[in-house]
Amino acid sequence: MNARSPHDLPNRSHYSQKRNALLLAIAFGVLGFVIQVFGSLYTGSLALLGDTAHLFTDLFSLLVSLLALLLSARPSTPFRSYGLFRLEILAAFLNGALLMVVSIGLAWEGVERFLAPQPILALPLLVVAAIGLIFNLLSAWVLSRAMRFGPVEPKSCGHDHHGHHDNHAHEHHHGHHHHGGHVHLHGHHHHHHGEDRNLRSAFLHVLSDAVSSVAVIIGAIVAQFTEWYWIDPLLAILLAVVIFRWSIRLIYDSTHVLLEGVPAHISMDEVQKALETSDSRIRSVEDLHVWELTSQMYAATMEVKIEEVSLREADAIRLRLGELLKEKYGIGHTVVAIKL
Repeated sequence: MNARSPHDLPNRSHYSQKRNALLLAIAFGVLGFVIQVFGSLYTGSLALLGDTAHLFTDLFSLLVSLLALLLSARPSTPFRSYGLFRLEILAAFLNGALLMVVSIGLAWEGVERFLAPQPILALPLLVVAAIGLIFNLLSAWVLSRAMRFGPVEPKSCGHDHHGHHDNHAHEHHHGHHHHGGHVHLHGHHHHHHGEDRNLRSAFLHVLSDAVSSVAVIIGAIVAQFTEWYWIDPLLAILLAVVIFRWSIRLIYDSTHVLLEGVPAHISMDEVQKALETSDSRIRSVEDLHVWELTSQMYAATMEVKIEEVSLREADAIRLRLGELLKEKYGIGHTVVAIKL
């Protein structure tokens, strides 16, 4: 028997759009990188060199993001019931770590150059930086369009889940009983909400490099008319600070997901209150857990104590709780254990 998850394969249209966007962004990045490598060597600009190093991490980021997207489309296995969806979180973490290393190295070199400024070829620097900016903006544009296509919603490999929910119940007999029985109704609801963290990570890389190119252009203009050559390493240091801040955000965000933290848009107290007040027959909601599996994929488990009702009524309550979590909070994978 094949172990299949209801979210094995992504929506093919969205998947293709995102894959093509990443491939196009990589192509733009390679062209920009080649031009900036020769440009930084020719002009002697540390800021452009830093921008080029940053662009290299962009390319690495885009390649890792593409790999994560391709692998996430692979079906689940008996050993990985969620497939490889969480690989994109590891990719985002790796991107953040790489950005941090680049920012520290750039800041170190910037301080040394600031203490001993060196002449740069301002006009060629301006041209090269402008070309780099164009390629960055093109990459950012294709990635932003892919992000607007919406979440890559997976589809079931084994059976159709579209438009309805699993509706099954299991009665478990324990060594003790509560009000005549301990009936657990387990329901799974599938829905996707939010943006693709993998594409967001790649987009931030490209956008940060575009900002770097703007700063280099400004520095080139200043150096051309004033010969204030210290402006180049100063901009490199400022760029390093900005890159470092973005890297911290990416690392924190991805680590929070890897540690199965509560999604940022969800308040546990609010969720518990919404569940307990959704039906007068609900006595309490216990052992509530909410976490994020990967971008757009949230899960929740809980134990709900209700008044004595029929199995059909208990199952109806379970279904309503799943709908509430899906519609109000975007939690699409729910397991509700009903206790009578």
